[in-house]
Amino acid sequence: MNRDLLEPYDLKSVRHISGVDHNESISIGPRGEAYTTGFNTCRVFRLDLATTTEEAFASTAPRRVLGQVVDADGNLYCAEPDIPGSQVIKITPEGKQSVYSNGPAGVGFMSANTPAFDRFGNMYISDTGSWSQKIDGHIYRIPPGGGDAEVWCAQAIDTPNGIALDPEETFVYYVETWGNSISRIAIKNDGSAGAVERGVHMQPTRPDGIAFDENGGMWLACHGTVTF
Repeated sequence: MNRDLLEPYDLKSVRHISGVDHNESISIGPRGEAYTTGFNTCRVFRLDLATTTEEAFASTAPRRVLGQVVDADGNLYCAEPDIPGSQVIKITPEGKQSVYSNGPAGVGFMSANTPAFDRFGNMYISDTGSWSQKIDGHIYRIPPGGGDAEVWCAQAIDTPNGIALDPEETFVYYVETWGNSISRIAIKNDGSAGAVERGVHMQPTRPDGIAFDENGGMWLACHGTVTF
């Protein structure tokens, strides 16, 4: 990352929360708490940012979690990518779990990766596909309350990973990890998908996560570079 982006921050004041493991994603809850998950141990953590402490309040074992998102009531929604049985589960603040979606009816997810809500409660979720040279990923949409996912964008996508809506909710932005790109799809007035637009090519960087700040700035997490 360009060090100039970090100028407003005192890097010496960075605080660490120990006790979490292979934390794949992070989200902020309605009371300022944060959530993350341990990809290898399958533990689900609630983080107190004021005291820099963690609480493992649930476990998805033996199912691993990639991306997750929290709603206004503090319920966590976790994408479990493992095949067979890739799904999205809902975890209440008390740790109770239920299946939110198994994917498209009769088909299921290939590898659910990262969810994101819009202001109406629709969940957009990336399905990475086979993680191969074949371009077979998709962006799905799940209605408020969960259930069957619908193919929101008919065009197959190259390993869609992190996903986020811009502050105005006019586009769904997503990372194409193997495609080394940041792309977006317009959300039409009727809620349907517009055309796929590839905006930023990041070769040789491997982009992974994406988020927007309150000013509309885009932040990207990259897990490595391409080896030739």
